[in-house]
Amino acid sequence: MHDGTGSAWPVQSKATYWNASAVDVGYGCHTNYHCVPVMEGKYGGTGWLSQTSYRVDQFHRFTYVSVQFNDSYSTTAAEKAEAVCHELGHVAGLGYESSNVSCMNAVADGTHEYASNDDFDQLAYHTYNGTT
Repeated sequence: MHDGTGSAWPVQSKATYWNASAVDVGYGCHTNYHCVPVMEGKYGGTGWLSQTSYRVDQFHRFTYVSVQFNDSYSTTAAEKAEAVCHELGHVAGLGYESSNVSCMNAVADGTHEYASNDDFDQLAYHTYNGTT
C-alpha cells in the first residue's frame, strides 16, 4: 500500500491493525506491482467520504485497487479512523457488514473504528481459504 495521505487519516495504524489480525494489508511498497495507492484530496460534494475503486479479472481477482479519502467534508478523527478501517477492509476483500458493530457497516458515524469477529471469519474461512 502506498500511503499518499496526511496524518489526519490513520492509514498506517489501520494497516497495522488489519495485518496484526492475520490479514496481509501491508504498508509501504517495494514495487508498483500489486501496490494499492491510498490518497486524499478535495473531491467536492460527492456524497462520499471515502471510496475504494477496483478492477477484477475473469477469475474475480483484483487487478487494480485504489482508495480515496475526501477532504471536502468536515469530519472527526473517529469518523476518519472508521472510514480508513472500512476502506482497508474492502482492500482485503470484504464487502459491507449489515450489523452496526463493525467498521464494514455502510454508515460512517465514527462509532465503530474496528472490524467485527464476523469480518475476520469471512476473511479467514471464505476469502483466503477459498471455502464456502
